[in-house]
Amino acid sequence: MQGTFDHLPRDVVRGRIIEAGALHFAVGQGLLAYHTHDSRRSAPGFPDLVIVGTKRTIFREVKGERLTILRTKGSTDDDVRYRITEDKLTKPQSMWIAGLRDSGEDAAVWVAEQWLSGEILDEIRGLS
Repeated sequence: MQGTFDHLPRDVVRGRIIEAGALHFAVGQGLLAYHTHDSRRSAPGFPDLVIVGTKRTIFREVKGERLTILRTKGSTDDDVRYRITEDKLTKPQSMWIAGLRDSGEDAAVWVAEQWLSGEILDEIRGLS
């Protein structure tokens, strides 16, 4: 399957890339930033990132993308098609986001398109 990904319009953006980039940037801006690296012993669904600025604190769930290879029976590497899809929120993640919002907190989801556009970095800049 060598060369299969030559026709992708862009790289797939994984959630880990967004998390790491946002954390690194936030810390570089002098902000407090937290990410649970091993959530198996934490409450299910708690947002991936908490960033504390001088103006407000934000809670963000990060959703990256995944690449699905679509092949038909008997297809060759030249016939391979693909689909880039966004990771979906789980029910516990949705409940945490809704609960935080209902209590007046700034909770939302960051997606790959926001990372690619620079919107996430702009939001982090606005916290200080």
